[in-house]
Amino acid sequence: MQSCAHSSFLAKYRKVINDDRVKLYLMKGSIPASPISNHKTSTRFKLIQSSIENTFGFLCALNLWIGNTDTRWYWGLSESIFRFSPVALTMKETSMFHGFNERLVDFYKEFILNCDDP
Repeated sequence: MQSCAHSSFLAKYRKVINDDRVKLYLMKGSIPASPISNHKTSTRFKLIQSSIENTFGFLCALNLWIGNTDTRWYWGLSESIFRFSPVALTMKETSMFHGFNERLVDFYKEFILNCDDP
């Protein structure tokens, strides 16, 4: 049985496509889209943003992340879930995904030291 979120997702795209020849279906195991976190009012986003800027020396910009496999476990714990990778992403940088890179320690140190509550 499809959830309400799945049904509204399919209905939205069926309306946009507006072509009965196009068949839409959900893959087995699909999950609803994650809730949208408000980066404008979140103090936690501002903390992430300042930690990135202080560690790497450049402005933090919003980006679209399509991965959503792990966040579903946190939806009930926080109204703000931000997915990010603290790297200046170049083709060379992509080689460290799912690997080891000590430079990320600097970011997490900055981030943790600036958290003001336990």
